[in-house]
Amino acid sequence: VSTSGRGNRIAAISGKDGAIVRIPKTTSPFGAGTFNQDPTATRLNLDLVIPDSLLDTLRAIDQFAVQALSADKKHYFSKENIDVQSVYKSCICEHVKGEKVYSPTIRCKINPTGSSAVRHWTPDRQLRDAPDDYRECFIEAMVVARSIYFMGGSCGIVFDITDMIIHER
Repeated sequence: VSTSGRGNRIAAISGKDGAIVRIPKTTSPFGAGTFNQDPTATRLNLDLVIPDSLLDTLRAIDQFAVQALSADKKHYFSKENIDVQSVYKSCICEHVKGEKVYSPTIRCKINPTGSSAVRHWTPDRQLRDAPDDYRECFIEAMVVARSIYFMGGSCGIVFDITDMIIHER
């Protein structure tokens, strides 16, 4: 467990490169942004609809994370008497807005600029610019589970998108 420059506690997953999950062609119901809609943000959230074929894999990742954290509670939480299952936030997000129920998503992070900026590709593997709106295209994504965050009494996996194939609708 280490503390980032912003004071957030994190634990690396599977070494420095993390664990890779490939998300087949899917959509993003909300597009890229931040909770407070900060136009200057350098790290954005991008929720991707989870294809049915990946739901069991993501449930297994959640189960593994809870077991690993539970095995050494003192190291990760500085206390022994914590119910890890109750503080762990699943990588499968359920969204309900009013009467609309959305398909389950996985919350990912993207860096639009900088040395670790997400790379956007055409279906024939040519680099391209980011789409104007992620809600208006289909996306195939390479997602890396880099770390587990510990913040505000909860914890969960941080998923970074490194590459995306953009399919125009």
